[in-house]
Amino acid sequence: MSQPLPSDPRESGPEDRVPLREKIALGCGFVTSQGSHNVVHVLASPVYNVTLGMNPALISVLFFVQRIWDMMVDPLAGQVSDNFRSRFGRRRPLLGIAIVPLSVFFAGLWLLPRNVGSFSLFLYVLVVSLLFYAARSFYAIPLLGLQAEATQDYHGRTRLTGFTQIFFFVFAIAPSWLFAWVQGPMFAEPVAGVHCVGYVLGALFLLTGLVPVFLTRERLYGQVARYQERAPLWQTLRMVAANRPFVRILGMQCMASFGYNVVGVFGMYATFYYVYAGDIRSASIMQGWAGTAYQVAAIGSIFLFRRISLAKGKKWTLQFSAGILMLGSAAKMFLFQPHHPWLLVLVWVANGAGTTGITVLGLSMMADAVDYEELQTGARREGAYASALSFCDKIGYSLGALLSGFILVGIGFDVRLGGGQSAQTLYLIRLLYAVLPFAGALGAALLIHRYPLSEDRVGEIKDALQARRRQASA
Repeated sequence: MSQPLPSDPRESGPEDRVPLREKIALGCGFVTSQGSHNVVHVLASPVYNVTLGMNPALISVLFFVQRIWDMMVDPLAGQVSDNFRSRFGRRRPLLGIAIVPLSVFFAGLWLLPRNVGSFSLFLYVLVVSLLFYAARSFYAIPLLGLQAEATQDYHGRTRLTGFTQIFFFVFAIAPSWLFAWVQGPMFAEPVAGVHCVGYVLGALFLLTGLVPVFLTRERLYGQVARYQERAPLWQTLRMVAANRPFVRILGMQCMASFGYNVVGVFGMYATFYYVYAGDIRSASIMQGWAGTAYQVAAIGSIFLFRRISLAKGKKWTLQFSAGILMLGSAAKMFLFQPHHPWLLVLVWVANGAGTTGITVLGLSMMADAVDYEELQTGARREGAYASALSFCDKIGYSLGALLSGFILVGIGFDVRLGGGQSAQTLYLIRLLYAVLPFAGALGAALLIHRYPLSEDRVGEIKDALQARRRQASA
């Protein structure tokens, strides 16, 4: 009797299809986990530096400490998530535990004390932000684990990741306008508007963060995870480091993240002080439109990259995304023009499409790497892989955040000069904003070139794992 042929990895079986309800629930979770960090990323420098006058170097130290702390907590969150056992699974209970402190401490970041010095404000924000990022890690890492095990279909993983990211990108349009909103006539002073941001978004993140607690399920918990041995952290990290395909994903993430984030905030300063010559009100409105263009391009690119991935595979699509980011970076020297301010929107369109492709494909490829390790060791460690990917992203972000403020000070930027920054300072802001993201995207594209998990190979792994599970069940 002939042996059955391996299943076509392009075909999704019933067990690989994720119900719409669960997709929406995961998307709501990413509004909380990624959206809360996005608000901090977008709003911190305008509020702390431009509005409250905190030294850019102090803000860089703040961002660096935040991310180092975040990096340290992530492996612990992944370890707890992989080794937790309960009648409700190992991910969802942690989501329920972490969501309340996440929402409370996020609100605390914007309920700023009045009439305090720059250093006192720095200490307040530092303490509250460390508490916020600890809670966020214990929410974000289990959520990524839930997404990674939701389907074993090669292209289904890209579709699911794209679907959940759309929820985040739709929400992320709002933070682009928050600074213009708090500067507007609705509030007697900007600080009152910032307080309102804390209350409203803290409540929103609590509500959206609870949705995946009740509407998702853990497919492989009963089949694999419940019965695997609990491993110490050092052993888990050693096994993750031995996964060669995943190591390439990590390196790619580090390069792209560092190149983009080391001068990510420079786009705001180039808009405020070069294009608009210190007219903060007008520049904040343009910044809102630019951020909106970024998110709209991100949403549109998800559909484009899904089609390209079907035809060319994940590796080629990720390299194509890096190419878009490189093209947009090279054009920055020409598109930031005081007489044609709308041209800078094209930069944000390229940024949105390029970074989205790298993020979506990286998360989808991470799930393939988890299957690869299960084939080698018999264990599933989605939490460890999610924390490692997050760790490398945050290495790039934290080093970039640390250096950016000192670079600004070193090239002569002084917020007290307003629109009177020197021509050399403004030129260097634009030059560095173009060169460093280009180099990071180029390095990421080159490093992922030898990534070995093709669609055919992932299909073979999927068939082998399904056969092993059937045998174990029998």
